[in-house]
Amino acid sequence: MEPFVKDVYNFTITSLETTTRATSTETTTEETTLETTTEATTLETTHGATTVETTTGATTLETTAGATTVEIITEATALETTTAATTLETTTAATTLETTTAATTLETTTAATTLETTTATTTLETRTEATTLEITTQTTALETSTAATTLGTTNETTILNTTTHPVTPTTSTQTATIAHATSAAERSSELIAFGEPTGDSRLYGDDVSTNNLRCFTSIPFLGDSYNYLTFSSNGLACMGCRYTSYVPRELSVYSGRDIIAALWTDLVVSRSTEKMYYHLYSDDDDFGNRTLIDTVLNKVSSNVNYYSKKSDFSASCVYIATWENARLYGDIRTVSFQFILATNGAKTYAYSLFKDVTILSPPGGRQCAIGYSGLDESSSSIYSFTESAFNVSGLKGNTFDGVNGVYFMSLHAKGPIQHNPASQCVRWYRRNVNSVRWSLRNSRWNSPDAGTIVTGNPFTDIVTYQSDNAIPKENCCEKSTNCHLYYSVRPVGFCYRQSPFGIFFTFGDPHVDTLDGFQYTFNGWGEYTMMKIENENVTFEIQARTDLATSKNGTELKKINATIFSGFAAKEDGNVTMQVELASDLETMVVYGNGNDLTTQFNTDENFAVFLTGIVLRRQNHTLVVAFSESGIQLNFQVKTRQLTLSASVPEDFKGQVTGLMGNFDGDKTNEFVLPNRNILSSGDVDSERKIYNNFGQLWETTSDNSIFYYTDGKSWADYSHQDFVPIFIDEFDNSTLQLAYTVCGGKSDQYKACIFDYLATGDQSFADDTQITNAEAESETTQLQNEAPEISGQESIKVVVNQSIVLNFTGHDDKADFRYSIIDQPGEGTFTSDNSTGYLTLTWTPANLNTEKIK
Repeated sequence: MEPFVKDVYNFTITSLETTTRATSTETTTEETTLETTTEATTLETTHGATTVETTTGATTLETTAGATTVEIITEATALETTTAATTLETTTAATTLETTTAATTLETTTAATTLETTTATTTLETRTEATTLEITTQTTALETSTAATTLGTTNETTILNTTTHPVTPTTSTQTATIAHATSAAERSSELIAFGEPTGDSRLYGDDVSTNNLRCFTSIPFLGDSYNYLTFSSNGLACMGCRYTSYVPRELSVYSGRDIIAALWTDLVVSRSTEKMYYHLYSDDDDFGNRTLIDTVLNKVSSNVNYYSKKSDFSASCVYIATWENARLYGDIRTVSFQFILATNGAKTYAYSLFKDVTILSPPGGRQCAIGYSGLDESSSSIYSFTESAFNVSGLKGNTFDGVNGVYFMSLHAKGPIQHNPASQCVRWYRRNVNSVRWSLRNSRWNSPDAGTIVTGNPFTDIVTYQSDNAIPKENCCEKSTNCHLYYSVRPVGFCYRQSPFGIFFTFGDPHVDTLDGFQYTFNGWGEYTMMKIENENVTFEIQARTDLATSKNGTELKKINATIFSGFAAKEDGNVTMQVELASDLETMVVYGNGNDLTTQFNTDENFAVFLTGIVLRRQNHTLVVAFSESGIQLNFQVKTRQLTLSASVPEDFKGQVTGLMGNFDGDKTNEFVLPNRNILSSGDVDSERKIYNNFGQLWETTSDNSIFYYTDGKSWADYSHQDFVPIFIDEFDNSTLQLAYTVCGGKSDQYKACIFDYLATGDQSFADDTQITNAEAESETTQLQNEAPEISGQESIKVVVNQSIVLNFTGHDDKADFRYSIIDQPGEGTFTSDNSTGYLTLTWTPANLNTEKIK
C-alpha cells in the first residue's frame, strides 16, 4: 500500500530524562560514557506485510554522568522519506527502534513515556501520566501515543513500542543546517534555465549592447538608484547607461559609469554557436508565463538569501544574462557563464556563475575583470587582471561556503550613506543631464535677464525648487569644485544662435524631406524604417506604414497606383512606444501610447495631455505632439486630405548616428542614400525615382521580426507588405500631362515638385493643394531653424565719467550679410548718438548725471 508520509526528518541533540513518581533511576559514573554505535539506525514501520526502512549514516547513543543523552548525527543530517532509499510509512501497528551495543546495559522502565522531539533541542522525557511521541516542525507534526512504553537499553537491543498516527512531519535542527547548507550550495550554483525554452532575447554581434531593460521598481546601486540597465556582449552590465568597451579597466578607477563586470573581456557572439541570452523577469508582468516568472523569482530569491545569509529578501525584478560558448576575440576557445541581478527596490544583489570558464592560457595581453565599480565604492575579484580569471570555474569563489566558480555581490548601500558634496553633485548631474535636452526641445527661448533656468517654482513649489536646484547648487558650487556641472544643466540665460535640432518632414504621396534638407519621393507600399538611432545612451526608431492613395470624384473614392502614409510607430529604449494610424474615416487618428489606446481622449479633449513613462503626448489644435524624454526627439502628426503627415525634430547630438529613409543627418545633402549595411549609394544609383525606389527605398522595408508596429484585428506584418507593387514615377510622364500639372500647381520648379507629383498621381486638386501647403510650411520652418541669430560683440563693461564722452564700438556677425543694427533702449539724459554707416556700430554717450541707464 502507498505510504501516508513522504517527507524529510532532520534530527539534532536529544536529551533523555527519566523520572518516576517515587523513584529516580540515574546512571552515574566518574568519567564513564556509554557509547553505542551502529553502522545504521533503522526505523522500521510494519503494516501487514509492508516494511519500509529509514537508514542514516551512523548513530551514537551516548550516556554520560548527570544526564543521559541520545544524539543522532548523520553525514547529511537528514532523514528523508523517499522510495529509492529512505521512506517513513506511518501506517503501522508498531514501531521498533533498534540500537545494538557491544557491552553495558542501561535500563529505564516507567509506566508511561513521552518522547518529544523539537527543532532546536529534543528531550526524551519518561513520565507516568501520558504517552506521546511528538515530532514538531514549522508546519507539521507526527504524534505517537502508547498505553504503556518500555525503553530499555541493553547490550542486545533497545526497544520502543508505539502506536502511530499518520501526520506529515518535517524536523529541522542545528545539526541539520549543516546538511542543508551543503545541498543549498549545490542548488545555488546551478544555472537558471535560459535560451529559447524560457523565451529569452538574444544578442548578436561584437561589442554590442542590449536595449534599456527597465524594472518597475528602482534598482538601488551603491547609494544611487536607476530604473534600467543594459548588458554588453563583452560580459558587462551598465546601470542606467550603455557601455560596450572590450578593454577591461581597473574597477577601482571610476570612469563616470556604474558598471558590473560579470566576466569583462573581449567576447564575440556573432556565429550561430556563439550565444548570448538575456531576460528580465518582473513581478508586475501579467502577460508573461507566470509559472516561469514566479519560479525564477523564488529560486533567485532563495539563492540570494543563501549567499547573503539572510532570510527576508524577495526579488521584484530579476535580470539574467547567459553567455553560452561565447568566443574570445581572435581565438577559437569559448566560455560559458551566467550573470544574475535581483532587486526588490530597496536592495540589490548580483552573482556570476562560471559554468565553463576554463581557458588555461589566454591570448597574449588579454585581460579580464570581475567585480563592480561605482562613484563611492568598487570591488574586484582577486582573479581580475590575472590569467586565473580565464580559468575561474575551477577556483574558489568569494562566497562563505567556498564553492568554486561563484562570485557574489551586494550592490545596495550598506547602511546610511554619508555622501560628500562632490559625490552628491555628480549624482545629481547624471540624473539631470538629459533633462536639458528635453526642456530645450524644438525651440529657441529667452530666459530671465539674471539667474539660471530652474525646475520648481521657488514660491509655489518650494520642495522641488530646493531639492532640484538650491541644494544641488550648494553641493556643486559652494561645497565642491563642480560648479561647471551645475551650470551645464541649469544654464544661465542664453539664446541659441541656431536651432540645436534637425528637422524632417513626410507628407503627400510619400515625399520625404531629410534631416539634411534633401527632398525625394518614394512610393513604396508596406512598412519602412524611417529613422533609426543606436548609441551607448539611447536607442530610437520610427517606422512608417503606407497604403494606396485615393482620388476623389465627387463622393466616390478610388484607389490609385500611388501611396500615402497611413501609420507610424516609434520606440525608444525597447519599452517606450507610441503608434498613430489613419482612422477608417480618413479624417481622424487612432492613437496609442505605451500600449494604451488614447484615441477617444485625443479626439474629444482639446486639452489632451498624457504623461507616461518616458513619453508625453499632447494635442495642439489638431496636431498630435509626442515627445520622448530620453532622446529629446519630438514627433508631430497631422491628418491632411486622406493621409497622415509627420514632422520631427531631432537633437544635433545624434548627428552622424542616423540611418533610414530620413538620411544620415551629417549636414551633407549629397550622401543621403545610405543602405542598411551602411554603404552610401552613388548619384548614378539614385538619379531617377525608379532607381530610388528599387535601389534604396525598398531595402529599408521592415520584416516580421523587426517591425515595431502593434497589430490589431488579427492582422500581421505580411498583410501590409506588397513587395511586388510598382508605383507611378513622375519622371516617366509625357510632357503634355506634365504641363497640366504645372498649371494646377503654379509652376514647375523644385518647390512645386511634390504638388505636381500628387496631382499626377491622384488627379485631385484638393489633395495636391494640401501637399503644396505642407511643403511650403516645411520649407519655411526649415529655413527658420537653419537661420542663425545675429551675434554682437563689443565691450562688456565700461567706465564712464559724468559730462565726459565715451565711445563704444560693436561688431555684428550673421550668416547673412543683410543684417542691420537697431537701438532698443538708450539713455534718457545726456547726449547719445549712434552710427553704423561703416558696417560697425559706434555709440557715443556723454552721461549727464549718476542715474542708472540702459543701452540695448
